[in-house]
Amino acid sequence: DGFRVIAKAAINIWKSLGGGEKSAEALLSQMKDYREYVKPYNDYWVDNTDTLI
Repeated sequence: DGFRVIAKAAINIWKSLGGGEKSAEALLSQMKDYREYVKPYNDYWVDNTDTLI
């Protein structure tokens, strides 16, 4: 599963940057929500117009 490979890599990077176990779990939860288009990840996005705030 591609998601699992990406998630594992992201968690490894996160931990190598000093992230702890609890924050790694939170990151994984956010990644799962993004994959499932759970709010707020289901909002419409316009490239070159919308910005991250």
